[in-house]
Amino acid sequence: MKTHHRYIAPLGSTILICCASTRAADVTQMVNDGFGASSFASAGNPQQETATVVAAGGVTTAGNLLVTVTSANVSGSPLAFNVPVALGDTANAVATKIRSALSASGAITAQFTVGGANAAVLLTGNVTTPIPANDTTLNISIANGTAAGITAVVNSANTRAATRFWSDGFAPNAANDYFTGNLMLRTIATATFGGNSLQIDPRTTSVETFVLKGGATKTFTINNLKFNGGLIGNGDAGSIYTVAGSMAVNATSGISMGVNGAGADRVTI
Repeated sequence: MKTHHRYIAPLGSTILICCASTRAADVTQMVNDGFGASSFASAGNPQQETATVVAAGGVTTAGNLLVTVTSANVSGSPLAFNVPVALGDTANAVATKIRSALSASGAITAQFTVGGANAAVLLTGNVTTPIPANDTTLNISIANGTAAGITAVVNSANTRAATRFWSDGFAPNAANDYFTGNLMLRTIATATFGGNSLQIDPRTTSVETFVLKGGATKTFTINNLKFNGGLIGNGDAGSIYTVAGSMAVNATSGISMGVNGAGADRVTI
């Protein structure tokens, strides 16, 4: 049984809601906290790997650097690239040439966006349907090859591990029902939840299960929001948020204003 409610709670308060409804089969669970990112609409964060070129005195002998990219997700891995460098090239100039060589590889760009600035060579996963699992083999190595003057990079830095917010690795979609489990869900800029339903469960590590953020006044639409013991909180001081759509209540749950403890915070459902 679905029920439809509208609540406007006073500042700094928490209200409890309770009634009975039939629980649907919730098939997609949160697997990582969404704090600091919009798990409300996102599949997660793709992996990032960074190699930093070091050439204190610049290239001292012109020639070809040997750059090797290793990844379980890249066809033909490990891939070796001969990157020509000139006498006197700085670390920034060398990194630019490496980025250009990697960008010309279809095998690399099928899995990663090549980027970085100055002396950094950055690979960011570009496959998001679904987000691949974190690749512990991912590496960018740089050796002098026939050139000289570059400090060898044997192991690059895993600057961001791949993170899936949802168990299937996809962004919320209408084919699935979703539940938070003992994790935090948060909004940021997207106004509509893409899933068929969203169940807010209780947390044991902190209070709020579903934190509304995005700044100022905003409406978030959730078709078939199911309260299952969790707590919705306002995460921005001075903001007024509305949660629109239908609502069912499975267990005593709450709506909390003023998570940040200041400002004219309010949540309307």
